[in-house]
Amino acid sequence: MSLKLLIADDEPLARKRIQRLLADTDYLVCAEAVNGEQVLMLAESLKPDIVLLDIRMPGMDGLTAARQLSRNTRPPAIIFTTAYDEYALAAIQASASAYLMKPIEKEDLLQALARSVVTNQAQFARLGSLQPTAPDEHGADFITVDSARGNHRIELADVLYARADSKYVSLRHLAGECVCDLSLRQLEERYSSHFIRIHRNTLINPAYLKALKSAIAATSSEFTETP
Repeated sequence: MSLKLLIADDEPLARKRIQRLLADTDYLVCAEAVNGEQVLMLAESLKPDIVLLDIRMPGMDGLTAARQLSRNTRPPAIIFTTAYDEYALAAIQASASAYLMKPIEKEDLLQALARSVVTNQAQFARLGSLQPTAPDEHGADFITVDSARGNHRIELADVLYARADSKYVSLRHLAGECVCDLSLRQLEERYSSHFIRIHRNTLINPAYLKALKSAIAATSSEFTETP
């Protein structure tokens, strides 16, 4: 069964780009909207599985539309698409499945859609045979990293953020900082319940997020010491 998508963006070229990226996939674009009001109307009549929702739109913006959609009995999964990363905290609060920065790349889009299917309760109801992915061999509660002094186990709950810099990924955790062998994409896929992407090179643990001060990166954010 094809999953139904609603694309909401006031820029025609942005909508066409997503349509092009979804060509030859199992996702079916059932409608397009240019503002939040149209999103709510089309979602009510068409019952899309996933809404690709721009944040800045004329009239009702994407954040307001997402909050209203979340009140539905069977809300669609929400993937925010935006050129501005200062909305990451608001996206988390709106229970977004993903937060994609423009220009959107096909691989990023497909991975976000796949995660949305797994985590959204509306998808479980519609696709009763679908189950969340099982933890991989690294385990669900910790990451093992290598260093000159040997292997170290870092509890996922202690990781504040992961940041890609040049050829490696650094993990900032409560006890310090270390280099991780996994890429950001691998961390995001394996531990989606612990991390959310707020920038192309940054994943954060939302349990420690208190505020976003700027649109630079997660390192410009404030983190609490305890969840």
